[in-house]
Amino acid sequence: MFYWILALLHVMACPNHAPPPTSRQSALGQAQIGAEALAVAGLTPAEACAVADRIAGDDEGLASTAAAAQALQETLRQIDEISRRLASTPGDESLLSVRQALFQSRDTGISDLATRRHELLVVGLTAGNGAGIASVARYESHADVDLAPEFRVLSWNNDELRRLSRAIRAERRALRAQITLDSESTHLLASARADAGVVQARQSLDANLAAIEACLAAQ
Repeated sequence: MFYWILALLHVMACPNHAPPPTSRQSALGQAQIGAEALAVAGLTPAEACAVADRIAGDDEGLASTAAAAQALQETLRQIDEISRRLASTPGDESLLSVRQALFQSRDTGISDLATRRHELLVVGLTAGNGAGIASVARYESHADVDLAPEFRVLSWNNDELRRLSRAIRAERRALRAQITLDSESTHLLASARADAGVVQARQSLDANLAAIEACLAAQ
């Protein structure tokens, strides 16, 4: 859930030497929507770029999302500063009180930013595309689980997806050691790989991801 908070902290600490994003990439970045998410949702390159263009045209939504992200980043910075001070004076009641208030502000900020990003998602995919909105939102909500992108469309909770991730790692170890995989992992993997949504997501990624990335990078 908090993987992107760590990303914010990384941005604070590390300069970015990557080429500047295009307007489409920037818009999708603020909405926290990746090209993979659009591909697994079944969008064609033209449809994916239309999503990015609609979000890029929502000046008010982008501004409010940026403000929410900046506010959260500042709260995280303050938490980090207070925590470092508490390392030297761990019993300071005043600092502990301030940090607790900051934790509450952080939670509020996380919720606010998630709401702003979902609003951008609805703008991009349009309110009538409920299935697409749900697919992209589900995909992005599973971003902190170590899985191939097609498995992130599964309607499983994060604990179940982590079990799947462990099963995939166990399968790799079994193949390297040339031993039989345990039955629980075998059944879990078979169930995931046979899921119609997973099969469709893999096909969509193979067919459209590269073209979607090229389209988003073209403007």
